[in-house]
Amino acid sequence: MFIVFSSKDSWIAENKKIVKILFLLLCAFYFSTLKAEPYLSIHTKQTCAACHVNPNGGGMRTDYGRVYGNTSFSARQGSLLDPNIGRINSYLSVGGNFRFLSQTQETPVSEDKTSGFETQSGQVYLRLNHSELGLELYLDQKVMPDDSEIRELFLIKRLQNGDYIKAGKMIPQLGLRVEDDSALIRQSSGFNFNNNDLGIEYGFNWKGGLHTIAINTGSSDTSNPDGKYRTILRSEFYLDNWRLGGALSANPGNDSKSSAYSLFAGYKFGNWVFLADVSLLEEDFDLPSLQDRTQLMSLIEVNWLYRQGHNIKFTEEYLDPDTDLSEDQQVRHSLVYEYTPYPNVQLRAGIRDREAPPQIEQLNIDTRFLQVHFYF
Repeated sequence: MFIVFSSKDSWIAENKKIVKILFLLLCAFYFSTLKAEPYLSIHTKQTCAACHVNPNGGGMRTDYGRVYGNTSFSARQGSLLDPNIGRINSYLSVGGNFRFLSQTQETPVSEDKTSGFETQSGQVYLRLNHSELGLELYLDQKVMPDDSEIRELFLIKRLQNGDYIKAGKMIPQLGLRVEDDSALIRQSSGFNFNNNDLGIEYGFNWKGGLHTIAINTGSSDTSNPDGKYRTILRSEFYLDNWRLGGALSANPGNDSKSSAYSLFAGYKFGNWVFLADVSLLEEDFDLPSLQDRTQLMSLIEVNWLYRQGHNIKFTEEYLDPDTDLSEDQQVRHSLVYEYTPYPNVQLRAGIRDREAPPQIEQLNIDTRFLQVHFYF
């Protein structure tokens, strides 16, 4: 899909914001033919809450998520690890996620090359559940690398029909919560696993979809120094093989304010799953040293689950860090092979190439990696 606007078009020049919104809506219509969403949720035709304690996805697995991982996700069914691993009793469960990485990165322009082994990430989870009251206390604790840190700690009240209220420290969500936290739609928007906030979120089911309203500090600071709050509205509709959703965020502040918009969609066709996300971030600064800017970012992802336990993933990403500037766009291509030989163990090997314009040629980075992922 290509859209060309003439710089001589005075109406477009005077109505840039309207044009940007129309562009996003057009992209969403186009991507709805691809229909995107984190691929396992689409492939199983289940919500994120089916496999994860956190209704937004990611983190500790539910009983169903453990059983699915033990019987249907891996190449071999679970004889090595019990599906109930981590369950201590009817009230208390623990879990974990650990990723170990061997990586080589090369910057072609400077011919710099680095390689090595590292502990990429490590989290432990705890869930204290009182089923009679429908109350749960959930903890997502980072334990490595570097310092230990609480990523999420919230109390959640389960209501009827899958509705819920949760309050505490949580990771806000805008568009797709893809596994690759370095994806441009996550790093550039600021909605990633490294940024959390104190707040409250209400989620409700309506018209075949999950809709959430969240209010948080918007500053990743427990003291909320500016005394203002960010509001995030998100809707996601589930319609058999496809899904379509959108989200918006408004974050006022004393020295700056930002607005973010996301449109995403998903589709399952046999053993193929297609994902797409288009996001827009507008930042307005009151400080003279900083200039207002609008960022446009997108992701298209294709997954081919050609055999149980085997998935080939291709992603194409785009970032325009300032839509008022020309020739500053970046793209990133990824090809990843995911092999899950046994329950709770996954191997991932892939290549990622990032292309940047000449003025920031240091961001031209070629990456080759092998990752070992253990989870329960």
